Amino acid sequence: MFPIERTLGIAERRLSFFHTHTLERLDVVYVRDGQYVEPALIEINEFLGDFRTGELITIDPALLDTIPLPVATNGFGQIRRYTIGSTT
Repeated sequence: MFPIERTLGIAERRLSFFHTHTLERLDVVYVRDGQYVEPALIEINEFLGDFRTGELITIDPALLDTIPLPVATNGFGQIRRYTIGSTT
């Protein structure tokens, strides 16, 4: 586990993903009690890897921290879809 600062007093952070090519889903708590959960980060890296070649990638956890901020700050609820390059 890696130490991080608590953001907005949130002790647990969860992300949900849906892979449009493989139809797989991942719902994971990647921060608990202000600490990154290493097994969850590994799952995220595997999920976001290249599904064609099996090549794994390493996502910077700080990037993951930016995804849920709109949910934490605007009260609209869960982000249902996050699409890279979307113009809508």
